[in-house]
Amino acid sequence: MILEKLYIDGFGKFADYSLDFSPSIQILYGENEAGKSTLHAFIQGMLYGIPSSPSRKEQFFRHRPFKKELPFGGKLYFSYQTIPYCLT
Repeated sequence: MILEKLYIDGFGKFADYSLDFSPSIQILYGENEAGKSTLHAFIQGMLYGIPSSPSRKEQFFRHRPFKKELPFGGKLYFSYQTIPYCLT
């Protein structure tokens, strides 16, 4: 699977945010509190879902958009065996 790009409507500190990935290697780096873990949680949530069990409910609320009026979610574009996909 190759990540191509993502677009975030609202997820944690990110709103109306897009990121294009290189086709060869992806490295996210930045200062503390820059949003690296939030981007990781967005990708993980798009691929596997956000746990909804009572003990893990805080994970869902932790990543709600900071601006409450924004939609929660976005899109993840990737390809697998040269077939393009988009998760919304």
